[in-house]
Amino acid sequence: MKKSVKKLNDLESRDQEKYATEEARSKLESFMYEVKEQIYDDAFEKLSTSDERETIEGIINKASDWLDDEGFDADEKVLKKKLKEIKEGVSDLRFKISENSDRPKAIASMLQSFNISNMFIDSIAKMPDSSEIYTEKDVKDIKKIFAETKEWLSIQWKKQNETDATKKPVLLSKDIASQQAKLDRELMYLINKAKYYVPKPKPKVNETATNGTKSSNKTEKAKKSKSESKDGKKENKEKKKESADKAETKKEKRSKKKQEEKTEEEPVILELDSSGKFEKVDLKSKEEVTGKESKPTEKTKSADESTEKGSETETKKNDKHTPEDEL
Repeated sequence: MKKSVKKLNDLESRDQEKYATEEARSKLESFMYEVKEQIYDDAFEKLSTSDERETIEGIINKASDWLDDEGFDADEKVLKKKLKEIKEGVSDLRFKISENSDRPKAIASMLQSFNISNMFIDSIAKMPDSSEIYTEKDVKDIKKIFAETKEWLSIQWKKQNETDATKKPVLLSKDIASQQAKLDRELMYLINKAKYYVPKPKPKVNETATNGTKSSNKTEKAKKSKSESKDGKKENKEKKKESADKAETKKEKRSKKKQEEKTEEEPVILELDSSGKFEKVDLKSKEEVTGKESKPTEKTKSADESTEKGSETETKKNDKHTPEDEL
């Protein structure tokens, strides 16, 4: 039983060693293939000299020959050692390639931090209760770090542009990240100060003073409302008066127009003349003629009066009764 368990354990350990060796071999082969591809890349050529490319190509060819011959039966430990040797031989060039791709990203991130910090520094003066939130030291520290970091980046960036691409880079992405971390840390400290700031409670005013001011405000409001209502009533009366005057003037104008229209329309009468023809007769002239005819003369008046008197005497005589008449 013990022998069988031991045998199983030995088989399992062999399988694990075999798997580890195969994994180490695949890593070595993939890295060698990757470096071979980079040698003929344009970026690789810009960042390396011809001597460097020849050296690296020789290292890769030598490793591939070893892998096919001596390293065919090599274990995990030997394969890992060979991978480390190849990486050390091409480390300088691979470092230049990685920095060439990482540096622009790090610079862009730093410039973004500069913009945010600059906006925050400008907003401190406009911020309400800024004197209570921040001390003079806080403002001086953020301005100092901002200026120093900006100056550092401008100097190092200038040096990097002046250095040859085939040489080791001066401005490194890790240095940019560390400088940015200082600025961001100070900025977040000030932002959190404003975020968690609790304003001080305002001092209470005496109740008598507040009541007095409230009552005075109420009386002023009441007076104001009364005066506004009076002014409104006056305005309404004046408006009504104006509307009534306008209506009267309109009625007068209409009546005048009607009278003028009546006077302008003169009726015309047609009468037959002696020859049997119709002729126009003015109404006014006819009224004057008829008026003259209707007026009685003095002679006619006296005749009428005498006849009236005679009739009255006759009636009086008739009223007197004699005994003979009764018989």
